[in-house]
Amino acid sequence: MNQPLDLPLLPTAKRSQSFNHKSIAKLWLSRAYTSHATIMHRRMLDAIGPYLDHNFLIGRVYLIGGEPISDLVTIIDRKSVTLRVRYAHNELTYSNRSFMPCHECGRLLPYGSIGKRYIVQDELEDRSPRIVEGKLLLPPEIIQMLGLRDRVLWPNMVVVPILAHDHLLDPIPTPFPKYWEEFESFMTDRCGSMPFPRTCVPSYTDPGKWLVQRMKETGEEICLNLERAHNTPYLHWTHLFFLRFRALFDQRVAKRIDSWSDEQLYQYLSEYHEASWRTGTYFPI
Repeated sequence: MNQPLDLPLLPTAKRSQSFNHKSIAKLWLSRAYTSHATIMHRRMLDAIGPYLDHNFLIGRVYLIGGEPISDLVTIIDRKSVTLRVRYAHNELTYSNRSFMPCHECGRLLPYGSIGKRYIVQDELEDRSPRIVEGKLLLPPEIIQMLGLRDRVLWPNMVVVPILAHDHLLDPIPTPFPKYWEEFESFMTDRCGSMPFPRTCVPSYTDPGKWLVQRMKETGEEICLNLERAHNTPYLHWTHLFFLRFRALFDQRVAKRIDSWSDEQLYQYLSEYHEASWRTGTYFPI
């Protein structure tokens, strides 16, 4: 993506069709769902501006049918790195890390965050700020200069350390795939095919250029949850993707499900969760 993204938001006050600006006074960063863009408070942008390189695109945030929200911007980092998660074979859920595509550009968006996060040092070109999954990745010296740990200067700011390793602790190759097609190629090389993680697009939003093209190529029923009034079928197809993804790396899961077709696995997931809904996303190995 080489163009900034202008993002529409629904009004928070229905009667006046306006936005409560008090709610964003301490909103420093927020990830825009199904998009590679991040919503950032303009004060934060002004603070880190001198340290940004030329790989950032700045767009507008505005109310649907209304005026721009001047305190907020969208920011896209074209050199964004990925927070990796150390793969834990003892996790019982479908996957301790999975992914979905940005509907606008097809860039790979990590989904879920169970496990210890880290970055690979070689995937960072320098010590410039980077946007990572709706969060700001900064070296300690910039954090100190900006006083980001000062709760008076930056109320509600949360600073969390991220470990940097010089080797991989998960099965995804380096450099990390940037776009869905690269990730899909990596998966199909290992297992032959993968179900697409179906999504539910709200009626008031544009599906996104990349997703529209994908639907033309593969069919709307492959990409979208068409039963929007019923959340359960959508969840089963999403979990199906997560489970197939985990089977790429966990032999116990692969041994359990590789002989099943997607339809058979979907039917099993439906029956299993109907009978044992209290277990959430757990899957019996």
